[in-house]
Amino acid sequence: MWLNAFPFDIIPKNSRVVLYAAGVRGKQIYRFITKTRYCELLLWLDNNADSALVKKPDTIKDLSTDDYDFVLISLYSDAIAKEVAKALVEYGVPENKIVYDIKAYRACASNISFLTFNEFLTSQSNVEKALLKYFYESEGDIDYFCFFIDEVEKFFGSIDEIESRRIKKLIEEKSLDIINGSLPVEAKIVLLYLLIEIKFFTKKLLQELIRLTAEVKDDISLKHWLITDLSGIWYLFPNITYDGFFTDLKDLRHSYAHELNLRWTPPGYCIEENRTICAVVNNLNVSRNSKSVLIYTSPILRIMADMGYKIHVIGLYSFNYDAGMSIVKPFYKIDSQPAVSRDEFIPYFPEDIVIHHVINTTMKNRQQDILDLISTINPCCIFDFSDEYSSVSYYYSQSYPTIYFPIRKQGHTCSTFFHKHVIIQGSDTAEVHPSIIEEQVLRLPLFVTRVEPKREFARTEYGLNDDDIVVITVGNALDYEISKELAEQMCALLRCDQRVRWLIVGCAKHPCINNRHDDLIGDSVLFIDYENDLIGLYGICDVYLNPNRVGGGTTVAWAMQQGLAVISPSTASDGLCYLGKSNALPKEADLVPYIKKLSDNNGLLLSEKKKNRSIAEQWNIESFAAELVRGMNDLIEKKRHVK
Repeated sequence: MWLNAFPFDIIPKNSRVVLYAAGVRGKQIYRFITKTRYCELLLWLDNNADSALVKKPDTIKDLSTDDYDFVLISLYSDAIAKEVAKALVEYGVPENKIVYDIKAYRACASNISFLTFNEFLTSQSNVEKALLKYFYESEGDIDYFCFFIDEVEKFFGSIDEIESRRIKKLIEEKSLDIINGSLPVEAKIVLLYLLIEIKFFTKKLLQELIRLTAEVKDDISLKHWLITDLSGIWYLFPNITYDGFFTDLKDLRHSYAHELNLRWTPPGYCIEENRTICAVVNNLNVSRNSKSVLIYTSPILRIMADMGYKIHVIGLYSFNYDAGMSIVKPFYKIDSQPAVSRDEFIPYFPEDIVIHHVINTTMKNRQQDILDLISTINPCCIFDFSDEYSSVSYYYSQSYPTIYFPIRKQGHTCSTFFHKHVIIQGSDTAEVHPSIIEEQVLRLPLFVTRVEPKREFARTEYGLNDDDIVVITVGNALDYEISKELAEQMCALLRCDQRVRWLIVGCAKHPCINNRHDDLIGDSVLFIDYENDLIGLYGICDVYLNPNRVGGGTTVAWAMQQGLAVISPSTASDGLCYLGKSNALPKEADLVPYIKKLSDNNGLLLSEKKKNRSIAEQWNIESFAAELVRGMNDLIEKKRHVK
């Protein structure tokens, strides 16, 4: 639907745009731009602004006409659009920069579901009709329900926690009623994806998604992406994993591998004088959403190359999704095409590391190409950095020693196929999940490559004072990873302690803050949608606030290297591999009171900063590599005896 939703013929890629429209169509365009980064949205205008993100039309006077390339007006009525344009010209907008989206608006409006939240809760038949219409009108995009999604987001941002729990229970009940009904399997899956999009999922719904995925027949591409998403949905909703989830996912992958029926005829395993390593990574896109994988992967491969190993890197996904897949586009789709220039990889991989892009047109053929590549390379060992997104690990792990590196740093994430599973040695967060046996664990010391800032930031750039206590939180899913309770606590602190300021980096808004505390935005709360030089930005910050979530590990590590105080609950995951549970607070409710203590006690703040910098100075890639080589050689030796 996005292809219909955005006027590509009017707005070239990378344009600087001011958008005038905050209705259903305007929200579609806003969501498209913020999700794809197709162009830069400088300002969002509408005369009937109902959100802190949407500004009154006269706000455009604050911009120089050189700052933007186009002002896009997307309204249903030609006459109203012309009136808006006339007003904008009076505000100083050049007529030649005003463009209209009326035709696309009308074409697209018929392809939007106007299912309401009230209908969802009260009329099962209307929901079922909307789900069936989805297949005729949506082109496989869950944004078909954008009206419903925005309505739910606004609703939950305006109610208290008791009412929120009651409504969420009702949503689950209504959803299970529909899933237990007579709709086709694919329609039930669409419903579950809609619930993911509104940031609502539960243990029962996760079980249903696994069950329904197993029931998908004769659609290998769809099933592949559903399994890929299952590997990450629990990561977005860390409290939904049930007992046996990882084992269920492993069984699903096993049966799917048989269903793929790929050709796997590797040559005989060569041990003598074989110093070739094949690294499988989930993607090789040099984009803002993929760099964290490369930042973690490349130091390991670089040092192995320095030790005389020949390294081949294979990227699993080179396309967003398969052309013929129209039921539901994957939640974890890749946002950009792979890099084609070797220069783009120089910051990550030196010239002597071989990069392989698998670019066949269908998912099954790409999987086959990966297996054929591995057979041709015939490595002594496979390093699996796939982050559980690899369906072919079932095949190659049968023939080659395979070491799995969990990108998300947790000991209990992996349920695919491997011989050794890396767990950070000495980490008090490293657990061995029942799907992994102790003999498979390879314990390695912690390392984080130091990244230097690209420039020096100044607090004045953000209107911050020298004596402010600047708190920063980073992540691309903070709109729901920052719980409503944490947001309320922080906003209460900001109101009573004027020295505390909060930078939220990686998202453009938060439902609770925007709906209940929008007067703080722009002063006490600063939303920064994206910052390419995060290390540099840390230079003007004092405290890293880590919410109760899965993820955020790399940004926590960088914060410690830069000497920030890191405030995290012990129930968070990835960041604790670096911070350590002993340095965390018991629960999320303790975070804001401790920030208040840091604000009142400069000595305590300085002590926290010094402690974290000292911890970070102990991280070492050389000791990591030494233990890795020992573990790899142990696997190779066992393979020698098996042969």
